[in-house]
Amino acid sequence: MIVDAHVHVGRFETIDLECDFEDIIRIADRMKVDKLFCTHVKALYYDYRLGDQEIYEAMRKWPDRILGYTSVTSPRHGQPIYDHVKKCIFDWGFHGIKVYSHPRGVGGYEAFLSVADRYMYPIYEMAQEWKVPVLAHATSEEMDVICRDFPNLTMMMAHMGCTPISGGDWHTAIAVARRHPNLILDTTASGMDFGMVEEAVRVIGAERVIWGSDMPMIDAWLNIDKIRGAEIRPEEKQLILGDNIMRYVKTGRETVEKIKRERNL
Repeated sequence: MIVDAHVHVGRFETIDLECDFEDIIRIADRMKVDKLFCTHVKALYYDYRLGDQEIYEAMRKWPDRILGYTSVTSPRHGQPIYDHVKKCIFDWGFHGIKVYSHPRGVGGYEAFLSVADRYMYPIYEMAQEWKVPVLAHATSEEMDVICRDFPNLTMMMAHMGCTPISGGDWHTAIAVARRHPNLILDTTASGMDFGMVEEAVRVIGAERVIWGSDMPMIDAWLNIDKIRGAEIRPEEKQLILGDNIMRYVKTGRETVEKIKRERNL
C-alpha cells in the first residue's frame, strides 16, 4: 500500500492555486497511490470548522481513499478548539492533527506563531494520550523543544527542514531526529537535494521516515520519485511509502477506540 501523508485540498488565494478531492484522487490513481492524508486550505487559513467539515464529508464519500488531519493553527480560540479536535478524532474518525508555524509575511523566514509555544501544549497532551500522530509545519528547533517535552508523542516534521522558515536545512532535522526517537521525518520537500532520503535512513532508520507529496504545492511525481529512486532497500522504500504512516494510524485508532469503551464515550 502507498499512502501520501501530506496533501492539501482547496484554494490558495495568495498564489492562485486550487485542487479539489477529485483532482487529488485522479493524480493518485495515475501514481498508483492508494490513500491520501489531507488537510483543507480553509482550515489552515480561514475557518478550521468549515475546512475540517469538508474533510469529514470527503472521508465519508471516499472512505477507502481519504484520511483526515484536523488542523490547528492557533489554540488561542480557547476551549472550542479543544472540543473541535476531540470531535474530529473521536466522532468523525480523523486519524491525525496538523499544526502549523506561520511565517512572518509572504515568503518570510521567521515564524511568528510557533508550534512550540506553550499555548499549543494542550493539543500535544491530547495527541500523546490518544497516540494519534501530529504533523507539524515547523523548524528543527521547534521540534527539538516539543519532542523533549512530549517524549511519547508521535511528532512528524513536515518537509524535514526543506522550507523557508527552516532555511532548507534537512541536516539539522536529521540531527534533531537522532536525539528524539519520537520524531518522524516527512520527506515532502520544497527542495530536491541529492542524498537527503538516503542520509535520513542511514542515521535514524527507514522506520522513522514517511513520504508525502504536498499536492498541489509541489510536483507530486518529483516527491515520490525521489523515494522510488533512492539508493535504499526495497523494503525500506515500502516502509517510507506507506507502512510507517499506516502503523501510526492503526495505533491511534486502536487507542481512541479503547478510550471510548473505557469512558463510555
